[in-house]
Amino acid sequence: MTDLSGITALVTGASSGIGAALSEELAQRGVGRLILVARRAERLESMAARLPGAIAHPADLTRSADIATLLATWPDVDMVINNAGFGYRGRLESQESERLLSMVDLNCRALLQLSHAWLPAMTANRRGWILNVGSIVGFLPVPTSAVYAASKAFVHSLTEAMRAETAGSGVRVHLLAPGPVPSEFFERARGEARSRPSPLATPPEAVARQAIDDLLDGRARRIPHQVVRLLAMAAAGTPMPLLRPLMVRIASAGLSRSGRA
Repeated sequence: MTDLSGITALVTGASSGIGAALSEELAQRGVGRLILVARRAERLESMAARLPGAIAHPADLTRSADIATLLATWPDVDMVINNAGFGYRGRLESQESERLLSMVDLNCRALLQLSHAWLPAMTANRRGWILNVGSIVGFLPVPTSAVYAASKAFVHSLTEAMRAETAGSGVRVHLLAPGPVPSEFFERARGEARSRPSPLATPPEAVARQAIDDLLDGRARRIPHQVVRLLAMAAAGTPMPLLRPLMVRIASAGLSRSGRA
């Protein structure tokens, strides 16, 4: 067991879903100081009040000023979990430009800026942990979620390259690429509550436990749920001329079920 009592860990998107589960997992493992970052101040304060060593830091990471304040307030972070992100579903031409750009800011720019800011000190100290939360869709072209999937592909590529660059430095970099997880994500992405849970869904608590185990053990990647892992492997081996029309059919079926075809 890694002793976490002397480290400062920071979790973005900590107020719900995987972020909340990751925060609770770290608190249970005795992390010394746990900084919770999300937009919803009241929910963060409630979490911080019940998690040992937790401190709420409300911030909107799509805003440069909020990121600058976060970095100035917490210059020394030993473990960063870049979980904040959201999805946006619909055909590209029908989506709002401002919301698309906000999604890219949160899913990509904020993750990059925080990692880039804290990585040098981790490398100098020869100790640090970075966990970036991608998605199973980062391995796929996904019509009706094109920009979201592309943002997660960015996360995947960046994380793998960071892991290669930091090899032997004492910094551990891990990619978490979950499939369906019961959370508020679908409500925000689709503008509606998910009607029923996916049979491939993994509870956020299980995802968090596996991810922290992997991060501390120095493993490169985790795709929760065996069937989802097999589907990702199958997709990776499928030629794009075959994969593309298959994804179009899957996306079209999904839109039809939600009444958005």
